[in-house]
This record gives sequence, structure tokens and C-alpha cells, in this order.
Amino acid sequence: MPRRLTICLIAILILIFTCLLVRAQEPPELPPLPPDIGGPGGNQAPPPSAPPAVQPGPAAGPTPPVTIVPGPPPQSGGEQPSRGDEPRHGSRGWSRDRDSGTSRTSGGTTTPSGRSGSSLSSAKNTKPTTQPAYTPPPVETVPFIPSGPGRDWPVYKGDTAHTGFTEERLNFPLKLAWKLVGPMTVDEIGKQNPSSPVVEKGVVYFCAGRRLYAVNAETGSLRWYYPREALSSSIKTTPVVGENLVYFGASDGRIYAVTKDKGTLYWSFVTKGIVNSSPVLSDGILYVGSGDDRLYALDAETGEAIWPGGFRVRDDVNSSPAVADGMVYFMSNDMVLYAANASPSTEKPRWAVQVGGISRNISPVVAENTVFVAAGNYLQAYQAKSGRLRWSLQLPNTVTTTPAYANGSLYFGCADGKFYAATSAGKIKWTTPANIGAKSYSSPIVAGDTVIIAANRGTLVALNTETGVMRWSYTILPSSLETGVKSNYVNIIAAPAVSDGTLYVLADDGALYAFRYEAPDGTPPDVLKFTPPQNTPLPGAPPLQIAAVFTDPGSGIRPDAISLALDGEAVEFRMIPERGIIYYNTPVTQPVVPLEDGLHTVTLTLTDWAGNRTEKSWVFSVDNRVRRAVTTTATTGGGGAAGPANP
Repeated sequence: MPRRLTICLIAILILIFTCLLVRAQEPPELPPLPPDIGGPGGNQAPPPSAPPAVQPGPAAGPTPPVTIVPGPPPQSGGEQPSRGDEPRHGSRGWSRDRDSGTSRTSGGTTTPSGRSGSSLSSAKNTKPTTQPAYTPPPVETVPFIPSGPGRDWPVYKGDTAHTGFTEERLNFPLKLAWKLVGPMTVDEIGKQNPSSPVVEKGVVYFCAGRRLYAVNAETGSLRWYYPREALSSSIKTTPVVGENLVYFGASDGRIYAVTKDKGTLYWSFVTKGIVNSSPVLSDGILYVGSGDDRLYALDAETGEAIWPGGFRVRDDVNSSPAVADGMVYFMSNDMVLYAANASPSTEKPRWAVQVGGISRNISPVVAENTVFVAAGNYLQAYQAKSGRLRWSLQLPNTVTTTPAYANGSLYFGCADGKFYAATSAGKIKWTTPANIGAKSYSSPIVAGDTVIIAANRGTLVALNTETGVMRWSYTILPSSLETGVKSNYVNIIAAPAVSDGTLYVLADDGALYAFRYEAPDGTPPDVLKFTPPQNTPLPGAPPLQIAAVFTDPGSGIRPDAISLALDGEAVEFRMIPERGIIYYNTPVTQPVVPLEDGLHTVTLTLTDWAGNRTEKSWVFSVDNRVRRAVTTTATTGGGGAAGPANP
């Protein structure tokens, strides 16, 4: 027995030692950017209790709780990296760019020898490592074609059938025309905001937090918001615009009708459950689902129920109904697809089919006398009149978006972070799916021959509908400076909208963006910070990390026009796009080959989609007599913060 006990104790000690060794080799995470980088100057918004005035443009009605930022606003933020070789630093690991008008800092730690220690953590890895190459996606050059007059986008996904398609063609690259910041309260930021913007007659309507907003589509100035005092519950539905009223549902179980001209309440209808279903308006009838297991049909003018008691089903109706060819189609949470006559005469179903898989809040799409639905890792097509299954396409992962339909093709995202295209006959269209770099839960839209995708981590991508080749990309960073709330990154759950040559995107933090080809962008990318710092000797033993933080809020950085060089030789770098970070680690080899003593030059070249180019060079010093400080990771606020510690 004593021998067995001894063996067990030895095994436990070996296991503990191994875990400690592995943990010691893991580099700490990169802390969030300091709040003074990329600030908007005088446009910082005070707390919601004291809403600022709108700038520019006059505001009708009470002072709105928003800030208008015209043109490319400076931004900051990001998410803590989870990969072990991503950027890290101690208290003095970054330098501020002196050319940008800010100061460079260089503090440091002191080792027992009295020399300044490196803020980059040491790694006792004796195995050779290779730096993964950054492979930019293929980028297509798009000729300019004058676009005709655009149409309105008055409902979720642009039309009552939820195709998400407009014949209006956008020219690229798009540039930021204006940005509206701050409608959400502090406690609402960070939560999903699936309410998409809609556009009608030069006005953008959108819901954020607990209010409905109406904004001038050309300038971004606020027209009105409802209610003056925020609702007691959140709004997760996309509004729909009628002749004189705007309709939306809220988590308090009510469906609201608000006047378009002044934003005053006209009528409201009470259901017995939470309303997360975006309403659809067709022939004077408003169709909307509720968490009380019903689909309602209401008179759009009076709010009176046309179907007494509603269309009763067996589970909540959270998805948006689709209306086409005299029929209304909707799904309940138990994955049953229903079809009923879009008529005030009856609420009885024409047919109902059980759809496999789990795909909550994904709405049906109707085109070519077919109803297309996502069901788990399947995309399925049903005959619109009978409900008969036409085909079922199996995919490598769960479908996460309501598909978009255009010209005989369907476009959708999956949980693997890739984007797919299929024909309306159920065949894969793109030989290789598009890797957009983030998971998408936002329904795509199609403008002419371009599919536009919004995704997590602020990702915006425009792809050729036929080939899947990239035409434009942009990363939306958190509006943390304008709202006064620290946030590491921002997702986009709401579907985009297109109208009159403008792309409208609503981020989860409540900031609304307008992008246009005609918007000016003469400002090159800006390098905010970089490491290693200048004038501070560092040990040259690998892995020595070279990194920079950059931004380009105008048209976005071209991923195929980035280069990083060390002492004149190009190096294979990696990126964290949602944080605007590029970095490179000198490789660990056996035997160890440190950088030579002396000065070394780093050159970073960035080009944005508008053709503006920045080349930033800095010099750092290597002294291999310097001991490298050991860094530790502490968790603070929005994420990890690295700090130096003595070995």
C-alpha cells in the first residue's frame, strides 16, 4: 500500500509540474486599447440621463439621446485574443505614434541586474515554430457603373417575401458617409440588437434598445424618437413602414403603431407573449407573431384583430412571417412551417409541415413558387401551394442566417464562419465557400450583383454573387468612446438595408452607419500604436513580437494591400481585424538564433479601399545583455491586461 501511495503522489506531482510549465509558456493576452486613442473630440456623449444635442442638423421635437458623427470618425476597441501567439505586452510594450500628435510612452520594469527588462514575455519553447502566413482573400476590381434611382426598403429584408434583393446596384468602394452614435443605454450595450434599419422616402427608421428612431437618410440628423421616456422592455423587431404609420413589436407583448411625421403613438395591440417577430404589412393587414403561440393579423389602420384570437399554433412564433401570392408563411419555434391564406376571411392553415433541425428565429423566404427555409444543417425547399418537399440540401454546418434570394440563387451563412451560395434547384453554386472571417447571424442582402454580409466582430463583406470574390470589406469597431462604455468588439446581428445608393448597417451597440460610394475619403490609414517601443533596449531572443494597431474609418483597409517588413525583408504576419492589429513573432528555432545587437527597422504599409496609402517605419534597439521580464495576466474590466513581473 505505501508503494502505491508513493507512486500516486509522484504522478500527481508530475501532472502539477506539467500544467505549471504549460501555463508559464502561454503568453498573456493583449489588454484593451487605452481610452484616449482615436477619440471623437467634443462628440463624446454624456450619460443617458443628460442626452446631448444632435450635430449637425436641426432636430424636431425633444432633444435626442444621440450623437451624429459626420464622415470618418476615429474609433477604438477590440476583443481579447484567445490564440496563444497573439500580441501581448507589459506596462511599456507599446509606443504611440509621434506623428499623430500624441505622446510616446516608455516606462519599464527593473531586473535584479538593474537593466530595463523587456515587456515581452519569455517562452522556453525549444521546438522550432513557423509563423503562419497571412493569406488575403482574392479581391475583385469592379468597374464604375452609374446606378439608377434606388427603391425604398420599408420592411425586414426589403420585401414581404423576405428575399433581401434589390435590383439597385452599388458601386465600390463604399465610404463612411455618416454615423449616428449613442441611442442605447449603458445597460443595453453588449446585448444583441437584431432590429434592422428600414428606409422609406428619405427617412431611416430603426429600433435600438427601448426606442424607435427616425433619421434623415441623407445627413443622419434625427427627426424624432418614440417614446420620450424609454419603454420598460426592449425592442428586438424590425419596424415596417406603412402609408402613414410605422409598426413594431416589443418585449412587453405589445404591437405599436406610431405616426411617421411626428412619432406619436396612434394605437397599440396587446398580445399575451413577448413580441420578437418583425411585422409585415400587406394589403392593409399587419401580420406579426408572438410568444403566446399565435400569429396575428391586424387592421393596419385601426389595430383591430382580423383573426379573432389569432392563428393558434403549438409554440412561440418569433420569426418574421413572409407574404407572397395571397399566402402568409411562418415558422414556430418547434420547427413547424405553416401556410395560410392572407385573407381576412379565415385563419385556417392551408398546410403545415414539420421541418427538421433547430433554427430559431430564421424566417421563410418565398420565390419561384417555393418556400425556402433553413433547418439545422439543411436548406430545404417546399412547394408554396401544397407544402410538398422539393429538395433538401445538406451542408457541413448549421445554417445561421435567413437566406437571401436573387436571380435563381440563395446566399446564406453557416456556423463554420463561411458563406455559401446554392441554386434554387438545391445545388451548391460556389465551388469554394467564402471565408468571411467571422460567424454571421445577420441575414444577408443582395444589391444587384453583390451579396452584402454583416457578421460578428464588426465584419462587413461584399462578394460577387456569381464567383464569391470579395469586392469590399470593412470592420466596424465599437463606439466605446462616444458612449463612454468600454467594449472589446461589436457584433452585427441586424440585416443591412440598401436604398438610393446607400448601405445602412446597425451594430449591436446601437450605432447606425451609412456608407456611400460618393462619400469623400482623402484620409490615409492611421497607425495608432506600435511595438517594440523606440529607444528602449530589448533582448533579441525569440519570440520577439512586432505589432501595430491601426485604423481607417473611411473606406476600410484593403486586406490584399498590407505589408510588414523587418530590416527591409517582408515577414509573414497575422491579423486581428476586429481590433485593427497586425503582428509578427520572430521564430523560435533550435538552436536559438536571436536578433543581432543594434538597431532594427520595422516598416508597415497600409492602403485603404479608396487608394490612400500609409507607410510607417520605426526603429528599436536590441541588446542581448538585457534580461527579458516575465509577464503575467490580470483580468480587468473588459478583458485581460498584461503586466510585467520579476522572474
